[in-house]
Amino acid sequence: VKSGSARLPAVINLARRGTVEHPGNPVTWKRLVEAQLQAGNLKDAEASLAEAERALPNAPELLFTRATVCQQMEDFEGAIGALDRYLAHFPEDSLAKVRRFELLVQAGFEQRAKAAAAEIAAVAPHHPDLIFYTAERALEAGNWEVLLRICEAPLAELPNHTNARFHRALALARLGRDAEAKAAMDLDRFVAIRELPVPQGFADAEAFRAALRQEILRNPTLLPDPRGKSTRKGRQT
Repeated sequence: VKSGSARLPAVINLARRGTVEHPGNPVTWKRLVEAQLQAGNLKDAEASLAEAERALPNAPELLFTRATVCQQMEDFEGAIGALDRYLAHFPEDSLAKVRRFELLVQAGFEQRAKAAAAEIAAVAPHHPDLIFYTAERALEAGNWEVLLRICEAPLAELPNHTNARFHRALALARLGRDAEAKAAMDLDRFVAIRELPVPQGFADAEAFRAALRQEILRNPTLLPDPRGKSTRKGRQT
C-alpha cells in the first residue's frame, strides 16, 4: 500500500489488532511499524517499535525493522548497529548485507564501506551504490580507463543504470572521447517535458498540487540537507 493511500488507516488498524491478539509474533509488529512508516507516521512507528522491543526483547527479526526506523530518523550509526546485530543471527541474509552497505556509503563511512564492498560485489554486483562507490574511488584516483571498465559491465545488463551511465560519460569526457561522451548524455534522448494528467479523485491540477504540497510538508521525513543525499540548501523527503 503506497503512502497517502486511503487504505493505510485500515491497514494500520488491522496490524494494531494483530499485535493485541498475537503480541508474541514479531511479524505482526513489523507489519504495524511498516504501515505507519508508509503513512509517514514516523513518531508512531518509533513508539510501536519500542513497544514491540519491550514485548519481545530477544526477537532478532525486529532488528531489521529497527534499522529501517533509524534510517528514517537519519540515525545511520543506529541503523548500521541494528543490522550488525541482525546479521549476527542471519549471516546469509543478502538483503541485510546490501542495506548495510547502502547506509555505510550514504553516511560516508569510508573504511567500513571499503571493507564491505567485496562482499556486496559477490551478492549484488550491479547494485547502484556499489557502482557509485567503486566509480567514485576510480574518479578520485583519476583512473579514467578503470572508471570506464567499471561502468561498462552493469550497462551491458542494465542499460538504464543511471550511476553507471553518468560515470561512463564522465570517463569518456576525461579520456578526450567527446563525441561518445555527448551521445552518452544526450538530453533529447533521455529527458522529456510533458503535461501529466490530473489523477483520479481531484477536481483539477491546482487541487492535486495543493494536496501534494500538504502531503510533502507534513511528512516527518522532510529534512533540510539530508545526509547522504545530493540536496544542498533545500529539503528532501
